[in-house]
Amino acid sequence: MKPLLFASLVSLTVLAGAAQAAPSENCFRMSDLRGQRIGNDRTVYFATRNKQVFRLDMASACLAGAAFSDPLVLERAGGTDRVCKPIDLDVRVQNPIGSSACVIQSITRMTPAEVEALPKRLRP
Repeated sequence: MKPLLFASLVSLTVLAGAAQAAPSENCFRMSDLRGQRIGNDRTVYFATRNKQVFRLDMASACLAGAAFSDPLVLERAGGTDRVCKPIDLDVRVQNPIGSSACVIQSITRMTPAEVEALPKRLRP
């Protein structure tokens, strides 16, 4: 019975470690950002220095009316260069009239297949 209990504890520990490691896959450093593309009125794509692409989905249509060339103002919300959760980053769309804030709903690291499926004009 003891070997079975030990094996179960080891399995749980390994699974817990994997669950904790998973969120870091959706992390990027602000200093690694190399390109951006506004996909639609709720989505923006970012490329990083190491060729990863992240999709940021907004809670509202804050990107409506923004041209793909309009600059986005990105500010760290937590004082660290690492962005893992929506609360870690503030996004604003700069336009000739001023700027409008966006609330990030989710941050997703895209797979190479997902990036390849994007139309070329949307790839950052």
